[in-house]
Amino acid sequence: MPEAALNLRSALRKSPDTILIMGGILVIFLTLVVPLPAFLMDVLLVINMTAAFMLLLSTVFLSDPLGLSTFPSMLLVLTFYRLTLNVATTRLILSSASSSTAKAGMMIQAFGNIVAGRDEVVGMVIFIILIVIQFVVITKGATRISEVAARFTLDAMPGKQMSIDADLNSGLISEDNARTRRRRLEKEADFYGAMDGASKWVRGDAIAGLIITLVNIVGGFVIGMLKQGLTPAEAIATYTRLTVGDGLVSQVPALVISVAAGLIITRSAGEDNLGKQVISEVFTGWRPIGAAGVILAVLGFIVFPPVQTLPAAGALLALAWFLRKQEMLGIRDMAEDAAKKAKPEGPEPVDHLLRVDQVELEIGYGLIPLVDPKQGGELLERIGAMRRQTASELGLVIPPVRIRDNLALSPQQYSISIRGERVASGEVRTGKLMAMDTGAASGPLAGAETAREPAFGTPAFWVSPEERDRAVATGYLVVDPTTVIATHLSEMLKKNASDLLTRDETSRLLDKLKETSPRLVEDTLKVLSVGQVQEVLRRLLAEGVSIRNLELILEAVAGVAARTTDIEILNEYARNALARTISRSLASSDGRLYVITLDTRLEDLVRGAIERTDAGSQIGLRPEQMKQVADALRRAAENAAGRGHVPVFIASSPVRPHLA
Repeated sequence: MPEAALNLRSALRKSPDTILIMGGILVIFLTLVVPLPAFLMDVLLVINMTAAFMLLLSTVFLSDPLGLSTFPSMLLVLTFYRLTLNVATTRLILSSASSSTAKAGMMIQAFGNIVAGRDEVVGMVIFIILIVIQFVVITKGATRISEVAARFTLDAMPGKQMSIDADLNSGLISEDNARTRRRRLEKEADFYGAMDGASKWVRGDAIAGLIITLVNIVGGFVIGMLKQGLTPAEAIATYTRLTVGDGLVSQVPALVISVAAGLIITRSAGEDNLGKQVISEVFTGWRPIGAAGVILAVLGFIVFPPVQTLPAAGALLALAWFLRKQEMLGIRDMAEDAAKKAKPEGPEPVDHLLRVDQVELEIGYGLIPLVDPKQGGELLERIGAMRRQTASELGLVIPPVRIRDNLALSPQQYSISIRGERVASGEVRTGKLMAMDTGAASGPLAGAETAREPAFGTPAFWVSPEERDRAVATGYLVVDPTTVIATHLSEMLKKNASDLLTRDETSRLLDKLKETSPRLVEDTLKVLSVGQVQEVLRRLLAEGVSIRNLELILEAVAGVAARTTDIEILNEYARNALARTISRSLASSDGRLYVITLDTRLEDLVRGAIERTDAGSQIGLRPEQMKQVADALRRAAENAAGRGHVPVFIASSPVRPHLA
């Protein structure tokens, strides 16, 4: 026990705010069971009113609902506090006499006199109207909003979790960012779930307020006549006025807290608070304000009293005129700034015209929505993820892709250029989906526009989003236009990766490797120049071999380079060192490598036609022989692909480069 008490004192010493919360809850329970004087009750009622308005203003100044994640707990505590005050004030009201209504407290008496005055019926009607507004409109609406928000938040959690996992797998976010987003997602679910339950308390509080009011009136009438000797009229007048005052003192904070609950649930996350968002969204356009002023002016001349209506209409029209003037000034300033920027201060520089972009994607104007994030375009994100994936697969950092519109292209057309030369082009259909036949389709899609997938040349159809399910059921692979363009660009970059490996990029790769293997890089550069290393790596990329394991490649060629610097020989040694990597990349899904061997006569024919020159070896077959060899290789590759295998040819080292 002493040790437990010591731990409690230590925890309280470290968290003084916990002491404050515990003390507040203890006071609430004491208020429930201990009779309190009228002065102290007035203080507690003022605290209740102040806390309600503080909570309302906190929701107004919030920029994110999760910034007040303790709102459900505060809602429960304040509701319990208000019900406790109702019990305490009921004790004061029923114990007060007609000659001393001040025993019920100044707050209750003041509210009763202000609202009811000398007419208790008017006060009761106003109180009932307030209860109806509280229960039927605000509380019921906040409860319904809480239920819908909680349900939609929970329903959206799996999709949001999958989105976070997809962004993490594609490299768009880091582990820390993913962890932060998951934690926020959990907080959202907990918050809206708690608000759904807490809103039921608010609704029950409204019902309890109505019942307590009836108890106060009936109980006061009985006590006033039997114990205090009041006439029925005096008992009704005294206790009705006090009951109305008590109901208003408790229901006004309840109404304020209900409004705060509705505000925080309906708020969407943003950078500004509610006031700034309303002003920026409602009072920025002059047209709706001017139209409202004109309508109000017309109604003032026809229906409404003009003395009260026309000044309001004039104020709206004046505000609309002021906003339009500000808009025109802003447009003029923007035009002047644009003219200043467009006006050359000296000779127009032309150096930028000489620069050639490494990778360029030109699109027709109809494809601009695919690129613009404001219109929901995802192409920029896809290209970023594709660059990271290509760097991981090939070991080469793809240069940034420049995207620009080209009016010379048709609206749905795009073209891909590498180092200033167009290497591919294609067309997509915005608003439609491409259904590709990967070999599993049971038949053509009737009525759909025929097409051909640009990256691999497979037959395809353009279908509407409504026909997606039918295409999938038929066995087609369905993708959107963004995926078609990104896949085509990815394949073109892989196919032309050797052209993207510049001398500077090779030096950067060597410098990066030098940080972990300095001796290997130094020994290699003693026998080979950066240009020769670049040529070896470019040949590997041209043959579809990854250079990610640069350390293994340099170890293979560094020793051989002391005897020969023939690029073809160095390339073969590098391929031998990467044999496992190459075989693994070509293996089928079952882990086996299905190969096609060449006839010895074909190898002898090709080997005998190889001619070595200063520029390297070349094959000297006649055109008709070259065509026969190419046709035979193509038939063998198609036969292997038809069986579901990757076409892999086995050839000797001298022959392989000329058949690749």
